[in-house]
Amino acid sequence: MNRYYKLLPLAIILLASACQKTETLEENKVEVDLYSKSDSVSFYVNGKHYTTEVDSDIEKYGYRNGGANLRLSDTKGKWTYGSAGKDLYWVGAPDSIQYSTSYTNYFPGGSIEFNYVKNYKEIELVEDSNTLVPRKDKIFYKVGKYDYAVDFKRRNWDEGVAIELSLKDIGGLTSFSTLANRFETQLNTISQNDSKFEILKVEEIKGTKLVMIEGKFEVNLFDDQEQKVVRVTDGYFRSKVYRSGNRSTY
Repeated sequence: MNRYYKLLPLAIILLASACQKTETLEENKVEVDLYSKSDSVSFYVNGKHYTTEVDSDIEKYGYRNGGANLRLSDTKGKWTYGSAGKDLYWVGAPDSIQYSTSYTNYFPGGSIEFNYVKNYKEIELVEDSNTLVPRKDKIFYKVGKYDYAVDFKRRNWDEGVAIELSLKDIGGLTSFSTLANRFETQLNTISQNDSKFEILKVEEIKGTKLVMIEGKFEVNLFDDQEQKVVRVTDGYFRSKVYRSGNRSTY
């Protein structure tokens, strides 16, 4: 009996060690599998299925700044966009910056671009190659539902997601208005009332500056006259993206 109790702690240590090794191996296995997963996009338009090639990763990255919450003003500011008439300008809020990232996937017959859009106070960002970007210790992508930014690249009031789709047999379409600022858009949040975009999962890929994001979407897409052309349904995406958003240096 005494010998049993003497051996018991050793057995527990060995068992714990074995479990730890197994967990480490499983953890490493998960990371390897996660990194080796290819990016993927799949969706339907008018009943036709579009999908990226099995081994097709994101082929184009981008990021940009813009003035946020543009308003008419009789004086120019840091973010000024053209003239809005005699002595009037579209000027961004003095202490705010819009930051967005873009990822483009190509598939047979076209391409799709996802833009993730967020407005920041200028003091929340750092400069990187003449662009203000989120700090490296921040995760830009979050699990949850996103609104569609229907005012993207115009007056920049909206945050969320903006989608651009190019189809060989239809042309270029967007989830947002492409009209110049001097024209009033007919698109608003109601234009995407029956749409959805949700990031279901964000997984850090250890040893890299990447995260794997995975989610689903449905969206209405419009031409340059703001006419609804197609509805994208049953959309799915899986993408390896930079955790703090794109930038020139990491």
